[in-house]
Amino acid sequence: MGGLQFGLGLLDDAISLLYLGRSALVCSLCDLQRLIQAGERELKSEKSRKLKRAEIRSKLKLAERKIFFIMCWVHEQPGEAWSSLAAIVRAEKCSAMDYEGSKRSVKIEDEADPRGKVLIEEVQ
Repeated sequence: MGGLQFGLGLLDDAISLLYLGRSALVCSLCDLQRLIQAGERELKSEKSRKLKRAEIRSKLKLAERKIFFIMCWVHEQPGEAWSSLAAIVRAEKCSAMDYEGSKRSVKIEDEADPRGKVLIEEVQ
């Protein structure tokens, strides 16, 4: 599974988390932060090339800071914000699905009659 289906699955997960509210979001962000910290510890114990290790460590630190920022932002939001955000994400998902569906139907129509399409149009 990948591509569009994977993306839609991620949106479903985000919608579910948003409906669960602040506590679930903070908990999932804490878990993510612990995963990043575990990656940093594992990187310290590895003996890989020094340049690559420094680059990875820098990226992990940036990710940890971003998670901390998002966690602070989550704490600042009022409780009623989460259901509204979930509804917005759900609407965006539906919009993306409608767009993808219309794109596919146009593609199918184009493939059905390739001779009916005008390649060169006379200009007067």
